[in-house]
Order: sequence, then C-alpha cells, then structure tokens
Amino acid sequence: MSGATQRSAIVGARQNRYTRADCNSEVLLTGTSWIEVDLARLEQNVRTIRALLARTAETPGVIRRRTGPALIAAATKADAYGIGAGPVMRRLAHCVDFLAIYSPEQALEAAAYAPSTPIIMLMPPASIPLFELVPLARENRLHLSIHDRSDIPVLIRFARDAGIKLPVHLYLDSGMSRAGLDAVRFPSILDEALAATDLTVAGVYTHLATAESDGGFMREQIDLFDRTVEPCLDRLPPDVVIHIANSSGTLRDPSSHRDMVRIGLILWGFGAESLADAEPLIRPGEIKPVLRWRSTIAHVRDYPEGALVGYGSTARLSRRSRLALVPVGYGDGYPLLLSNRGHVTFPGRAAATGARVIGRVNMDQIVVDVTDHPAVGAGDLVEIYGADLDAPSSLPTLAAQAESHCYELLCRLSPRIERRYITFEP
Repeated sequence: MSGATQRSAIVGARQNRYTRADCNSEVLLTGTSWIEVDLARLEQNVRTIRALLARTAETPGVIRRRTGPALIAAATKADAYGIGAGPVMRRLAHCVDFLAIYSPEQALEAAAYAPSTPIIMLMPPASIPLFELVPLARENRLHLSIHDRSDIPVLIRFARDAGIKLPVHLYLDSGMSRAGLDAVRFPSILDEALAATDLTVAGVYTHLATAESDGGFMREQIDLFDRTVEPCLDRLPPDVVIHIANSSGTLRDPSSHRDMVRIGLILWGFGAESLADAEPLIRPGEIKPVLRWRSTIAHVRDYPEGALVGYGSTARLSRRSRLALVPVGYGDGYPLLLSNRGHVTFPGRAAATGARVIGRVNMDQIVVDVTDHPAVGAGDLVEIYGADLDAPSSLPTLAAQAESHCYELLCRLSPRIERRYITFEP
C-alpha cells in the first residue's frame, strides 16, 4: 500500500467525526449533542502566542541556536485533543512551523491533513513498525526522536530504507522519568548520532513535568538541561533546534522558549487560568477557548421536596424542584465525578450561576436543577462546556470539579459527537 493510500485510509476511517453522516434515507439523523469549534479563534491564539515569542526573542543568558522569535510546534496528538485532527491540522498548517505528534498513525494523519508541514514524532522508535512511514520520510519532513542508544541503529536502518538522511531529535530526560536519555550518557549518545552518516541531528529537547504547578522544579529541569547541553554546543549543527517549553512553560518563563516551543493546550485557549505561583505571560482572555459543547433540554418536570434523584439515590431534593433532562452522559465523555457538582448554562440567558447537575451522571443523560430558571423549557439550548472562562460551565472550572484537567476532559469527548466548525459570535 502506498503512503498516500495509507494516509487516505486513515483519513477515511475518521471522516464521520467531522461531517454529519447521511443514513441513505430522507431522514437525517443527528446526535443528542454537538461540539462547536471556532478555527478563526485558533488562528488568533497562534497570533497572540507569536506576539509573545517576538517579545521574548532576546531573553538574555539562554542556550539557543536560532535568532529571532521561537518557532511553534503545535501538539496535535490524540485527534488534536479531541477537537478534530483534520480541520485543526489543515488550519494550523498555514500558521505554525511544525506539528508535534506521538505515534506513526498520527504522523500519517498529519501528513494527509498538512501536506507540507514538518512533523516531529515523539514516541520512542525502537519497538514500533516504522516501515509504513518510509513514503512520508522520503518527503523530507518527518523528524524522529532518540530516547535510548538502541534507537540509533533502528533509525539508521529506517533512513537507509527510505534512502534519506533522517532528521532526529535527542530527548534528554531532565526529571520527567518518562523515557529519554539520562544526563550522564547524553554526550556519548549525541556523538554516536552525529557520527551516523544516515542521520542528521536536527534537535535537542526535554519535557517539563511541573511547568503548570511548580516553577521551582521546572527551573531545576531547565538548569539540568543547560548543564548537559552547553558543553556539547560546539559539536551541534548550527541549525539544530533546541526546544524545552510546553504550554505552561511558554506561559511561565521566557527562558524556556529557546528555538521552539511545543504547545497544545494554549492553542485551544486554556492554561493561563490554571498556572500556579506565577503571573502568566499571556493572561486569561488574551487567548480564547476555541470550542464549546452544546445540547438541548429533552424533558422538564416538577418534583416534590424530599424526592430522591438518580442511580444510587445520591441526591435528595431540599425543596420542590423543577428538573430538566439533558441527553449527554459519561458515554459522551462527561465525567462521572461531576455528579452533584457540575453546572450547565443556557446561552442567551442571564444565568451567572448556571444549573447544577443533580444526582449521578448517567451513560447518556444528566439531570439538572432548573428551579431558578423558570423560563427554561424542553428544546432550549444548553451549554455543557462553555467558551466563557468566567461561566460555571467553563472547561477549567468543570475540570477542577472533576478532579481532572482540561487535557483529559478534551480527549475523552466521544468521537461520536458531531463537530461543527463555525465562527462564534463576539
């Protein structure tokens, strides 16, 4: 199977995520909820991040090889964090410098959707079949990672199969303890990679473990990286790309920006609101959420004081209440931990407090208390995840209530939910 055919097969298998499926009848079936994505906001977020990187380009005392603002590698793993790899990658292809993905499947996906953008695959290569990536490698835009000395002969064989000089990035483990080269062996493994005539060292990088929550340990990681890499600078190619920062690192510390930043969450408009013990370099609201999850009310009914609600009878009504049924649940990706915690809101209505989820989250439905929203009725619009960071249905607020993180809540959104690509109202 050719590279183009492989990529088309993967893309075809995912098409139903991005378009409404015609069931070959006169009736068009739609889901019980949908996700709206504003790709214009995504582009604006990239421009905002570019402006930050322009301001920090002359940060003194940092190890880097390029001049000018840092490049942007957009992390589009896991179906672009559940937002939809195809539309997202197609839009990002025109405004970022690299796509950062994890696996061979994601590499083929990126190649199909962004046919001219360089791709960095972060997964350790030794134990995975690389042969399917040969056609992509021959396009001279696939970069692979070195996590261990044993990766080098694997990558040399792959480069020879492709008939190319393969760009590789050495991953230094500076404290994540998730694969990567240790600092002691890094110089000798770098020398082996430099001596391999089938490889070209295109990058050196690390990954920050606590950039969101602990600036002190982040600083320790950066210092270890610098102590390890600086003695090797004279041996590195002049165009090598040094990259450290993830989204939180980009927001926290200009010294982490180096030659390139690898960012995901801030592209989607989140992260600035959750940075601990530091003022973010981009404030919440300067980057804007690019998605919202919506549904409609399926049913409304009054219940007496003392009525028990839901599986396990985990809620008892303290007053006569009006309860509404919203047809989303954990089968769609709504967290079970938002039982008796989460809130929904009603677009176009003044409802600063929203309506609280009452009882346990079900597989495909939740019950919300609309007693204080008498105008709300069956068929009315409901926002499950809102694009307003100040709303009780905002993704960061719900993630905290679910004892989780925006990353997980985005990635667990079911691919069955229709994605609609629109422009949000101002």
